[in-house]
Amino acid sequence: MGQERGDRSVWRRAGLVIIATLSVSLLAGCSTAFLDGDDSATPSPEAAATPTSVSLLRIVTPTPVTPGVTPTGPASPGATQNPETYIVAEGDSLYAIALQFDVELDALIQVNGLSDPNDIQVGQELKIPPRAQ
Repeated sequence: MGQERGDRSVWRRAGLVIIATLSVSLLAGCSTAFLDGDDSATPSPEAAATPTSVSLLRIVTPTPVTPGVTPTGPASPGATQNPETYIVAEGDSLYAIALQFDVELDALIQVNGLSDPNDIQVGQELKIPPRAQ
């Protein structure tokens, strides 16, 4: 029992030494600005903020990509017409198909009479509306 009390007092002293050391370190770190004569709390006229120009960043919105589907850009004059139908492939989504053929998603849904646009099946034949003008 006497040994336990001795062990506890050693740990208690060690803890007090650690707390005292951390406290002194903290106080020393906080007081160096005052010891060096640096009074950064009071701004001087030389340290006044100067206006700078802001460079504007261009905002780029990424386009979702579906594996196996190559979206095409806007239709150019003289571009070929869309096929009348398209067979849904693995990994296709209506959004990717609309991008691929440059048609409005809502038009693709309406032409095919889809009640749930998320429910398309591989091998399903979809009608492709004309390109948006």
